[in-house]
Amino acid sequence: RQLGHHASFGPEFSFAAVISIAGGACGGRIFQLGDETTPERLYCEVGPLSEDGLVGSLFFVAAVPNGPPSVLEIPGCWTPNEAHSYLFTISASGHFRVFVDSYLLAEAVGEAMPVIEKSTLWLGGAKEDSPSGFMGSIRKVQVWN
Repeated sequence: RQLGHHASFGPEFSFAAVISIAGGACGGRIFQLGDETTPERLYCEVGPLSEDGLVGSLFFVAAVPNGPPSVLEIPGCWTPNEAHSYLFTISASGHFRVFVDSYLLAEAVGEAMPVIEKSTLWLGGAKEDSPSGFMGSIRKVQVWN
C-alpha cells in the first residue's frame, strides 16, 4: 500500500512500527522507499523461517548508485504472529541499525544513501518475483528523515 508520500528523503532515514509477521510471509516487504529511477532504493524484506519454523530473518537493504547494495541480514529476529516494536535506521554515513523492542539487534556500515528526490514510501509490498505481498500487520508507523 502506497502511503502517498512524495517528498525528498535522506541521506538519513528511520522507520519505526509495531510489526507482526505471519509464518508464510517470506519475500514480502515491510516497507520500501524509492523514486522513479530506482523504486527499490531502501527496503526491509522478510526472509525465510528457520528449518524448525520457530523464528525468521529480515533483510535491511540500501541500493546506492553505481555500486552493490548494502545488505544487513538480521537472523532469528521474528517469531510468527508475535508483535514487536521495530526501528530501522540508516545514518548519513551509511551506518545501519535495527532495534527490536528497544534492543540493538544488528548493525553494519555500508555505503551512504543519497538523497532520494520525489520519493515514494510503500508499506506491505512484495518484490517482483515474490508470489505474495507482506503477510501480517504493520501498526503505529513513524518515519523520520
